Amino acid sequence: MLMETGILFHITLLSLLNLRSTSGSCSTRWPSCSSDENIVCTTDYGKPVVNCDIIYNDPEVRKAIVDSHNYYRNKVAIGNETRGAFRCISDMLAMSYDPDLEFTAQCQASRCIYDHNAPCYITTNFSEVGQNLNGRVFLGEDRDSFHTAAETTKMIAEWYEYEIAESNEKVFEDFSRMKTMLIGYLYQMLWAETYRIGCGRSCLEEKYHMMICNYGPKGLRVAKPLGRIGRPCTKCPEEMSCNKEYEGLCGEIDVSQYYITVSGAIRTFYTGACIWVVIFCFVASAVFR
Repeated sequence: MLMETGILFHITLLSLLNLRSTSGSCSTRWPSCSSDENIVCTTDYGKPVVNCDIIYNDPEVRKAIVDSHNYYRNKVAIGNETRGAFRCISDMLAMSYDPDLEFTAQCQASRCIYDHNAPCYITTNFSEVGQNLNGRVFLGEDRDSFHTAAETTKMIAEWYEYEIAESNEKVFEDFSRMKTMLIGYLYQMLWAETYRIGCGRSCLEEKYHMMICNYGPKGLRVAKPLGRIGRPCTKCPEEMSCNKEYEGLCGEIDVSQYYITVSGAIRTFYTGACIWVVIFCFVASAVFR
């Protein structure tokens, strides 16, 4: 019986190793950037560092993120922003939520480091990804407010309001001609060709809160304008019509993305398989006794 159990154990072990090899590596699901590994892989699928807690987004928060961005994008596109040097934009796309962009942002947030220079947070759908960051200090009971959709909306508004006065008409010709980078947050929010967003949040030592939003495709491109000047929603991509809710934006909003959960698919699958294999070993050992 011991021999049979030993044979069974080795067969199970080989099956597990084969499962691991066929399930693929992290970089198969989350692509690298040249010599830099994806943030998903370098953080072990977003495993938080000591004293860093991940704050997971619910559908309400995700919707608030999308609504806030589309509100400001529409406001600028239709010419309702009188501050700065904005003009009507004819090809501004409506934004939808993206769970993969959320997961890369969440993995970066798991380090609880306010860092604009994270090396690689791209996804299989976007080879270049833009990013905005914001932080807060909450003490005592106030810290729970960071979890709400209302507070998320306020943090996004700060990106817009803080930089609106710095806007410059040159951005409609070539973003690289801008003399200052103070407008980075604002112009990433408003970049006409960007149409997906996903955000991650975390809390360090229960008081330092951070939000990271990733954008696809990336805005702020050298030799590219923020958008095309013209009558709103007249130069949309051929397959898109004007948005029903936001008259100045092109395309519809994919609301189904608010309810999708993204995790480390490979690690989750592998870990689950390990559990079932261990259970199988125990059951088989009992049978062969």
